[in-house]
Amino acid sequence: MDLHREGRDRIWARIIKNSLAPVAIGPRDFVVGNPPWIRWQYLSREYRSRTVHLWKKYGLFSLTGHAARLGGGEKDLSALFVYACSDAYLRDGGTLAFVITQTAFRAKGASEGFRRFQVGDGAYLKVTRVDDLVEVRPFEDAGNLTAALYIKKGAPTDYPVPYHVWRHKGREHVRTTDSPRAAVDKLERTEMVATPIDDHVGPWRVARPGSVFLKGTSTYQAKIGARVDPYGVYLVRLARGLDNGLVLIENLPELGKTMLPKVKAAIEPDLLFPAVLGRDIHAWFSQDRLISILMVQDLAKQRGLDEDWMKRELGKTYDYLEQFKPILLAAGSTPVRELRTEGPFYSMYAVGPAAAAPYKVAWRRMGNRLESCVLTDRFDSVLGRKLVIPIDTVSFIPVESRREADYLCALLNSTPIRELVASFSPGGRGFGAPSILEHLPISRYEADPQQDHLAEVSEQAHEKPAAFTPAHQDALDKLAAAYLTESGAVRT
Repeated sequence: MDLHREGRDRIWARIIKNSLAPVAIGPRDFVVGNPPWIRWQYLSREYRSRTVHLWKKYGLFSLTGHAARLGGGEKDLSALFVYACSDAYLRDGGTLAFVITQTAFRAKGASEGFRRFQVGDGAYLKVTRVDDLVEVRPFEDAGNLTAALYIKKGAPTDYPVPYHVWRHKGREHVRTTDSPRAAVDKLERTEMVATPIDDHVGPWRVARPGSVFLKGTSTYQAKIGARVDPYGVYLVRLARGLDNGLVLIENLPELGKTMLPKVKAAIEPDLLFPAVLGRDIHAWFSQDRLISILMVQDLAKQRGLDEDWMKRELGKTYDYLEQFKPILLAAGSTPVRELRTEGPFYSMYAVGPAAAAPYKVAWRRMGNRLESCVLTDRFDSVLGRKLVIPIDTVSFIPVESRREADYLCALLNSTPIRELVASFSPGGRGFGAPSILEHLPISRYEADPQQDHLAEVSEQAHEKPAAFTPAHQDALDKLAAAYLTESGAVRT
């Protein structure tokens, strides 16, 4: 009002009118929009506190406690907008069309509440169609997993849901300046269908109509690799060993997004281990990038090693970490920062006893194709022979024997399992999450002849991965298909 009286600004009336318009207009036949995409853990504590009643009202909380705090609850604000806008602005029988993140349909855990498609205990929301625009990447210079959701208020969702996957026809990509006609001319659409892989709130499996898949649940549990945020503190390159028993290291800030100084330091070798990144993993082998991880975690307690012990026994390592203390306390999502202040400032969360397993059946957690290999110990010219530690861009199954690891690796690299995973695990950052095992019909290793035959294929492939030909893959696929069928996997 002061600005208005002084003649300095005449637009406030329009701004206020526009802000209040949704409250005044009442329910409508169509609601269209592109709501903000912000994951729950990156919302401010104040905003989370002020909106938590809405998340609960609409049934969007599916995880609680420790799982939610450590990132299992990666809910997205766009999901809340879908429900709140459907409730407030959409009349029964009306249609809502929103641009949201594709992970809402295919992510495990955090999106289960969203996939109820019911406004609390009230109106049902019928999903009539989804347009998958992940490969189109309509937002320039952004890696968002984009989808368009269409729902009709007042009826439950029937499966399968029409699911249209859009791709570019050729090399020329759609630009934001293109007209709708020009954009469509550059694209092609594949008509697929989506169905929950287990119950009605489970991740969607996307496939061509009439596709047949194996169905079941693995008796194994997978883990995520060591969380090393910020990468530039915990991931280092070894320069050389020193005569006094210390190791000269150089941190690698270029591997992460956090701005860090480039430093060199002489530290004890005790907590240094060869590291494997997701991009290092391929079918039957892992590439050695000569990167090491500083493993400062008490694996049994799942928190950082005691500070007094570190100062006394590994003082040089502690001095290296202490220079990054302000950065470590400020890094990561809000829940991780809150947790880190409760223990040693260098604690590495979601790192537990599985990291010490002698064998790890590992695959990259980002991408669009499942490729697995067996990780064990590795010789380093500076450190000697040490256990390999995967970081958080890797998923892995910890096991105690090489034979069991090879059996699992053979199945994961088989085409029946790869196609099953691709049908429900979204490509990109969410691909290959540990939770995929919940939908894979992989039985416990019991050293039966079929399992050992699969293990032998994996063992030979690991010895000479470059010699693994399409003919070898065909033979593996037949072995895997026969075993999976005979072991009780259900075709669906």
